[in-house]
Formats: sequence, structure tokens, C-alpha cells
Amino acid sequence: MSLDASLVTVLGRGSHGPLVTKLQNYFNSYENPQPALKVDGDFGKGTEDAVRAFCKKNDLSTVMILFGHESWKIIARKIGFLNIVTDSEFPLPIKAVMLMPPSPRVDVYPEVFLALYRTAFGTSPTQQQRTGLTTLLQKIAQDSDITDLRWASYMLATVKLETAHTFTPIAEFGCNDANNPVCTPVTLKNGQVVSRAYGNHVPCPNLSLKPPLVCPNGKKTHTYYGRGYVQITHKDNYKNLGKQIGLGDQLVHAPERALDPDVAYSIMSVGMRQGLFTGDKLSDYINNVKCDYSSARKIINPGDTGTYGMIAKYAEKFQCMLEASLK
Repeated sequence: MSLDASLVTVLGRGSHGPLVTKLQNYFNSYENPQPALKVDGDFGKGTEDAVRAFCKKNDLSTVMILFGHESWKIIARKIGFLNIVTDSEFPLPIKAVMLMPPSPRVDVYPEVFLALYRTAFGTSPTQQQRTGLTTLLQKIAQDSDITDLRWASYMLATVKLETAHTFTPIAEFGCNDANNPVCTPVTLKNGQVVSRAYGNHVPCPNLSLKPPLVCPNGKKTHTYYGRGYVQITHKDNYKNLGKQIGLGDQLVHAPERALDPDVAYSIMSVGMRQGLFTGDKLSDYINNVKCDYSSARKIINPGDTGTYGMIAKYAEKFQCMLEASLK
């Protein structure tokens, strides 16, 4: 699929014009493709093959063959910043990308990232998806503990699946506090019926104290079915994660707060980094030695083996999109 016409700093199959010509000349001068590229301003198969080789050499994603922001930065380091400043053939937007100081965090241009969504997933993002992704990208950029772009890629992939592709914190499907049972039982493909009893009303823990205390928010019971970006369940998880993100026991008494984007993001970031969901953490699968997007599903739901490959493919695409839109 061709790139969005609004993209001026990312090149891919179908791109054409002076910037492609500039790129082809660079490859012929510095990368020594065999055979040499035809300098025709058309991002065709020969240029695509050269970009693929360039990405492999520089440990960039090759799921989508794009020449984006991280690639321009690599060129900048190779040819020197003075040459960039004095080269009139580089458009100002490209110079801005090439000369941008490296950030210790995963910080991207949201408009570029969103423009790549259709290329990656086949459809343009809905307004809800655009809003949700923009919020997530902002939070990732502000998160000083997320410095590995691949961690961010896997987090986005997880959110895509766990929120039914909305990128917005949601409550578990089929669960409603007014219903009895709260969560409708689910029948699996093998015929097994899962009751999801963990979603039923649980007495407010303050009532079991001696003497009992009044429950916050005027509620006598709470429900702990899945909520958020990663669908946390069970009272103990709400309690433990609330403490880990600095909320004390607030999530115990107000579990619906897990639907707040700030809270939902903190739960996801801390939980996936520290292994608070299953004991497995991001660094177990994505580190300086390996990047196992498939097995990383064990961080959230090790039994959900049917989604391992799906989320891995999402993560690979998000990695490419993040690399292409980095500040």
C-alpha cells in the first residue's frame, strides 16, 4: 500500500521526486549497492532492496520497507552535520529531523506516526483510534522508564489487542455491575464454559475490619473484572498495582479508576516492566541479546497462546512506525 500523501519526511514504495533522487545518490556514494541504483527519483524495487539492506545493517525493522526519521538520523551521523546544513538539496523538514538531538526517550511526531497507520494496518485510524494513540504516544514520551523503542512497540501491540483495537482503556467485554452474574459466562471454542466469577461483587474490605469502617464512595461491594489498557482482574491485583503506582488502596475502593488513561498507563508500564502481572517482564524477552515479541505475551497472559503471533506482528509494525516517526 502506498504511503499517505501527507508524509514528507518518510519514503517508501511509490514515493518519487527530488528527495528519492537524493536518497539514491546517497546510496550510490556511501552504501555501494550492487548493482548501483538507477537515479530516477522513483522508489522502486531497486531502491526498496537497498533500503532493506540498509535497515538490516543498522538494526531497523524491515517489516515495512520505509526510509524514515531514524534512517535519516543515521545518514546524518555518517555524512556529518555541517554537510547537512550546507546542502541545499535537503528540504527543511528533513534537515530538522536529521539535526534533532537524540532523545533518551521514545518521542515521536504523532502526525507522522498516525499517517503510517494505514500503510501498516490497511485502514486509516478512526477518530477514537487517533485520539487513543495520540494519548499513548504522549505518555510513552513522558515515561523515563521506557527508553527501548521495542518495549514501546510491544506495549502498543498489547493495547491494540486488549482494548479491541480502540487504544482506549475499556472494561472487560460482557461485564456490567448491574447484572447477575456481573460477567456473562463465556464458551470457548472447545466447548468449555468459563464463568468469569472473578467479576462478581466482593464486599468492601473495610466492612471486615474490627471495628468496621465506612467504605469510601458509599459502596458496600466492588467488582474486579478487567479494566484498563491491559485488563487487570482480581482484587489482589487491583490492590497490589494500586500501591505500586502510588495510589495506595484507591483502586480497591474505586476499581473503575483503572479506566482513567493516566492510571491505566501507569498500571501497564509498571506492570510490564516489573513483571507484576505474571512474573515475566519486558526485559525477559526484549533486551540487548534478543527481541522475542511472540513469547512476550507471557508478560500479560501466558495461556493465550492463540494471540502470540498476532501481537508479535502488531509489534513489528509499530516498531517500524516508531522508527520512522522519531523526533
